[in-house]
Amino acid sequence: MHNALTHAGAFSPGVPSTFLANYAAAVSFLEGLEAEHVRTRRQLDSFRGAPAVATFLKRWNLSVYFSLRFQVSECRLQTLAKQRKLFGPSGVLPARCSRA
Repeated sequence: MHNALTHAGAFSPGVPSTFLANYAAAVSFLEGLEAEHVRTRRQLDSFRGAPAVATFLKRWNLSVYFSLRFQVSECRLQTLAKQRKLFGPSGVLPARCSRA
């Protein structure tokens, strides 16, 4: 756990594709530990309920990650709709959407 704590940027959703790769690696790591060391349902429940595992999983700010991904999708959809004139005359792109 110490190594993860010294690399706090790994938990930052600021670069969504990097965040997703880091999160997938973390989940894979936990699954590997479970496969190697957990033999019973009771052990699995104990492992997954351990404070260290809970703390580690809480560090992944999934709500911010999904919010960022949603904003990108929303902007792309609204830009496409505007280009194809699917909005009425008052249709406006949200201020957070930037045109590339």
